[in-house]
Amino acid sequence: NVLGLSRIPEDNVAELAWRQAEEKRLLVFKQKNILFFDTDDLQKTLTDNFSFDSVRVYKQWPHTLAVSLGERGLSFIWQDEGGRSFSDSHGCLIKDVEVKDEDIPNYPLLNSVGAQDYLDQKSCLSLDDDYLKAVFRLYDKLKAYPDMPLDKFLLDGAFNTLQVKFKDGPSIFFNVKEDLDKQLNKLVVIKQDKGDDYFKSLEY
Repeated sequence: NVLGLSRIPEDNVAELAWRQAEEKRLLVFKQKNILFFDTDDLQKTLTDNFSFDSVRVYKQWPHTLAVSLGERGLSFIWQDEGGRSFSDSHGCLIKDVEVKDEDIPNYPLLNSVGAQDYLDQKSCLSLDDDYLKAVFRLYDKLKAYPDMPLDKFLLDGAFNTLQVKFKDGPSIFFNVKEDLDKQLNKLVVIKQDKGDDYFKSLEY
């Protein structure tokens, strides 16, 4: 009995459980008998093969194996030379969900510029927390300014700096350690005072 899935087909998980059920435990007993089924072994297999936030495998006597799973939330899209991937809010990539073109307008897009590799061995971003906090905060704040449509966020390796690229507009440099509201409000005032043509030519 597979619980908690919405994106990944239940059959993908059940197949691994049935495959293990055909294996012998202690070289004698087939795990098809629930008494001998190794729940820890299946939990490790699921953890190794999928990007779940939580995995719990337990027996419901007399003859049911329960697999309770928590899928990681899709928080933003990461793009580098290796392609595009969804990521959770901690910056760890979610490889089992394909990014489609129609997904792009619905999530913040964080793009790596240059040769710097931001991913560690676990496919998680090696970034100060302030960078991701800035991405989420600015993404939400900019929804209030439809005349400043967001294209994507850029990481170029500059110290404490996050670039915000606007559609048909400039790239604006935000300091992730400073007050983001103050920086954004200053930009809004400049656009209002100077007009669209001036705004589009900015490098600020």
